[in-house]
Amino acid sequence: MKIGDLVAHKHDINRKIECVGVVVKTLKNGEGNLRDEALVVWSAENAPCMWHYVESLVVVNESR
Repeated sequence: MKIGDLVAHKHDINRKIECVGVVVKTLKNGEGNLRDEALVVWSAENAPCMWHYVESLVVVNESR
């Protein structure tokens, strides 16, 4: 997973919610965190910009 990738959250996919976000920053394990994380800006108006564990996200469309 890298900056610019379009992602969906696994919980949203399971609940049939169509909401994608773009990865704007990543943190690798050992950079002050325990697991790899991604900062995602979501397309929904009511969804904030949030940090998520990479394993909870699915890449919908990779950036170049």
